[in-house]
Amino acid sequence: MIETPQENNVEDIKREQLVEKIYEAALAEHERFKEFPKAELCAIIRDVSREIEELEKVADPKKALSALTPEIAEKISALWVFSGPGTYDDPVKEDRYKNYSWARGMDRARLNYSTFLARKLAGLRSETGEIRGPISEATERKQQAKAVLSSYGPAVIYNGTEVENSVVLRTVAKPETIMPKEKVHILEGAIKRTTDQIKLFSLPEALHVAGKEIGIISHDPQLARITRMLNRYKTIPPDMTVRLFPLPTPPEGKEEYATMEIKGLLYYVFLSPDHDAAKEPYPHIVHGEKSAD
Repeated sequence: MIETPQENNVEDIKREQLVEKIYEAALAEHERFKEFPKAELCAIIRDVSREIEELEKVADPKKALSALTPEIAEKISALWVFSGPGTYDDPVKEDRYKNYSWARGMDRARLNYSTFLARKLAGLRSETGEIRGPISEATERKQQAKAVLSSYGPAVIYNGTEVENSVVLRTVAKPETIMPKEKVHILEGAIKRTTDQIKLFSLPEALHVAGKEIGIISHDPQLARITRMLNRYKTIPPDMTVRLFPLPTPPEGKEEYATMEIKGLLYYVFLSPDHDAAKEPYPHIVHGEKSAD
């Protein structure tokens, strides 16, 4: 049954207008979408739009922190960071996002968030807790935090393009970087796009622990596509759980980024040669949702 909005529900009406707008935009890019029932495509657009809205509600480091518990911290074996627009050093690189101001620095934001989460998780796992202190002791405190991360922090996995990977390797090699080099796993492969990151993903054996979790970090619109690509290729060990840690999209890019990701998802579900995405998402927990834990 195809859902239709209540006439007196303003939010549903707005969403339905967006669904139609995204459908028309997708059709303008790929006329072959006419081969499939409009109702089927619109149902997917509608569902994914709702998912992105729900991810946006919890996409805040402060909310993520308040939802972390010692029990959750013990479960997380690794944080998988999806590379984004720019690199850690440069807010913009030669990619399809280079002309979108709201996309500037997304790669750095995701990597910084992984360090933030790793520090909080390590603090919850350790006996000393999170390292705090005055600014005058910042250098000593940073070294203490690095030691706690080395002993108690989760691994951070990154598998970007050759350029993205090289920047991360260079960054973690610097003495002043708080993330211990041994905690960062750079997975190699011919990575050009998100599909490659998922198809070529292989969890290091040392991080494969039955019953544990893998946290995935990206901006909220991309996570809706990532989970459906994961459900197509299933490169996550089936005895581990996926927990999503969404980052918020800058306000000026919310609709545009969501539209881009949903159009891309439709292409991968219906038109790509290998049908690189499933219609339904891979089973997962959204960190911060009240019903998640």
